[in-house]
Amino acid sequence: EAIEGLGTYQAVAVASLDEALAELRARDYAMVLVDPTALEVPPPALAERLRAVRPGLRLMWIGEEDSEGAAGVEVQGWLPKPFFVGELPVLLDEAMRKPYGRPAPPPPPAPPEGREDLKDTLRRLCQETGILCAFVLAGDHVLAHAGTLAPTALDPLSRAAVGMERSLQQVAQAISEEGGFQQVILEGAGYRLYLVRVTPEATLAILGESAAPLGALRYSARQAARELASFLSP
Repeated sequence: EAIEGLGTYQAVAVASLDEALAELRARDYAMVLVDPTALEVPPPALAERLRAVRPGLRLMWIGEEDSEGAAGVEVQGWLPKPFFVGELPVLLDEAMRKPYGRPAPPPPPAPPEGREDLKDTLRRLCQETGILCAFVLAGDHVLAHAGTLAPTALDPLSRAAVGMERSLQQVAQAISEEGGFQQVILEGAGYRLYLVRVTPEATLAILGESAAPLGALRYSARQAARELASFLSP
């Protein structure tokens, strides 16, 4: 219930290892959370059986990191008992960024201080297209933003965009869309949210009115994304 309540992930609870194996055979799960002390199977054997059904499966142990027999198993995270609900999103996100058997991707770049180059690009984009706001996301950070949207509205919008970006990449992974989605458009009766991948770690998010011409917006957004990528590249 705590995981479902986050609104970012979907979770299925099972009561035994056999049920877990059946679920893994039926559906493609990104990660399994398990208390290794609750099952009569040694943690190494437990991990081996789960990953035999779903190679590359992420595992997150529930309990203490020094649990007997669990320390030697490659897992992507630990969920302490008891845990605080407020810690759950951070712990889950960290575990989801650590693929099994492959090095973890590099952390997103730290928010730059005084990056007027990013802001200038976003300001020009707003002026050219008449959008309400544009901002650059990297991980959980807003690197830069511009536009007329009130700061009080930017924070929930950016957090929603972060969650949506993660969900979309999970969908891309599930359908084997190599490289993930490069552009995503969500359109309602009044407003349009447009996401454009800038670099593997950064995304340009644009909020504007649905009535605005989409073709011109897409062209300007791609131009801006290329310019932003040149600023963010090492």
